[in-house]
Amino acid sequence: MTEETNKYIGKPCPQGHTLRYMANGNCVECQIAGQKKSKNKAQKPKRESKNKVNPDDFTHRVFIIGNPERVNKL
Repeated sequence: MTEETNKYIGKPCPQGHTLRYMANGNCVECQIAGQKKSKNKAQKPKRESKNKVNPDDFTHRVFIIGNPERVNKL
């Protein structure tokens, strides 16, 4: 037995979409777009923080001392 999750309502959302979810009444297209936007927004800081180097990190300081030619001079 399959249950319908979407329904067609005559009243469109502000962007003009009429297909909505039955559980919460949100527009299907707008909700998918919002999920993609929030997913991209969440991944960006993760990438930036992963690439940042913590100057207080002990292993980083040891690397700098041991490899002065590989460290960018400021």
